[in-house]
Amino acid sequence: PEDERMEEATALLGQGWRRHPASCRMAKTIGFHYFYYLRRNAAGANFLDRAAVLCDFPSFSLLASRLRAQQKDEDSAILVLTQLLETTENEHIRERIAQRINQLRTLKILRYLRTAAQRYQTDHRGRYPSSVQELARKGYIPGAPVNPLPGRFIVNPSRGAIRHSGLKDDLAVHRPNQ
Repeated sequence: PEDERMEEATALLGQGWRRHPASCRMAKTIGFHYFYYLRRNAAGANFLDRAAVLCDFPSFSLLASRLRAQQKDEDSAILVLTQLLETTENEHIRERIAQRINQLRTLKILRYLRTAAQRYQTDHRGRYPSSVQELARKGYIPGAPVNPLPGRFIVNPSRGAIRHSGLKDDLAVHRPNQ
């Protein structure tokens, strides 16, 4: 019942959007409804990026980039933020955008390393690599990746988990009851 009501509310907002496609308030509200209530991150990210432009508030695109990261679409998030970086004059916002781009690049590398570690584990009878350097030495990756953030890539050889010391929670968006 609650989901149905949120679908109806979002549909009503969509009607308002079609009548007022330049409305900052409509774009951000629809984006919020999509990602928060309906858990449709891609649609939410699209509307939040529109809101960033319409409202002249680039921080909406920072949230949209987290939503895209959850969809494993770092490339789109990096593209949108790179374009935003070129047009944003506020130095503080520019720094936040550049930082998020580096976080997204790091997340993309992490996904690559995790896939390589899974292949390694399959080929080595359940044993995980002890380090990123071992993945490189054994030919699972071409070499140690360039690190876009301060910190390092850390491998937990007992579980195969790989994380980056400078990246918290893979840019997850937290919601209640999650």
